[in-house]
Formats: sequence, structure tokens, C-alpha cells
Amino acid sequence: MQHRLGPPVDFQFRENVLQMARDGLWCELQVAVASHHGRLDVLVNNAGIVKIAATAEDETLEGWRKIQVVNAEGVFQVTRDAIRVNSIHPGFIGTAIVSGTFAKLTDEQAQALMQNVLSRIPMGRVDEPKEIGSAILFLASDESSHMTGSKLVIDGGYTAR
Repeated sequence: MQHRLGPPVDFQFRENVLQMARDGLWCELQVAVASHHGRLDVLVNNAGIVKIAATAEDETLEGWRKIQVVNAEGVFQVTRDAIRVNSIHPGFIGTAIVSGTFAKLTDEQAQALMQNVLSRIPMGRVDEPKEIGSAILFLASDESSHMTGSKLVIDGGYTAR
């Protein structure tokens, strides 16, 4: 895919995502990148947290609010002034966050949970990070230059069943 984008800039704010979402620091980040690199072509808002093992009965209001601030407010903060906003709706992805969550479970719990997850995915496997990355690359390329307001569902058929 051809593109006319500037050099990539990788920011890792794993520890500060919650604070950034609460304080609206996303706008400051955008200004800093634009002033240092000339412009901001593409922003991948990839902040998200989840508590796989928690049930609604076990979750605290504080825990619920933390998830909502990162997953909802953070997205809102970043996208409200953008001209083109598209979204990717992944399914269950084999990432370090998921592995870390599974590591906190007993082997029996982890196996049962994975079996449950896979039974709900018609394609029979979890998403791979590179599949999501390819979709991001497409959305950042000229091939999607006339797309806005679109959602790409990449979940192995989970939501289509």
C-alpha cells in the first residue's frame, strides 16, 4: 500500500493511560507530536483494559469506572476533533494482557475459559495481533482515504453468529 505519511512515532503510555484519559492529556500529546514532527497523520488509539475473570456481582464501582474511563472516555478525548474516524472492533486477541489475565487463573479455570471463548468463535481461534495491525495499516493508507465512520469487525465471526 502506498502512503504519504511521515515517519512513525511510537508512544507507549501503558502506566499513564488512565490518567491521560481523565485529564484530557490526549490533546497535549497531539500538539506535541505535531510541533515536533510537523503534523499528525494517523493516530491509533489502542488503549483498552479488561477484567476477564470479574463478574458484575464481583466488580466494584471503582473498577467499573476505571474500565469506562480508559475504554470510553479516552476514545472520546482522542477522536472528537478528528475529520476521519474509523474503528476496529476486534474479538478476543492473543496478547500479553490476555496471557497475564489467564496466568492469574488456575489451569482448570484458564482451560475452561479458553474453551468457552473458542466455542463462541465460528472460525475456532482467537485473533492474532498482526491481523489487527493489518487493518490499522489499511485504515492509515490512501486505500481508505474516503472512509469515515466505518467499523471493521475482526472477530472470527463472533458477533455474526
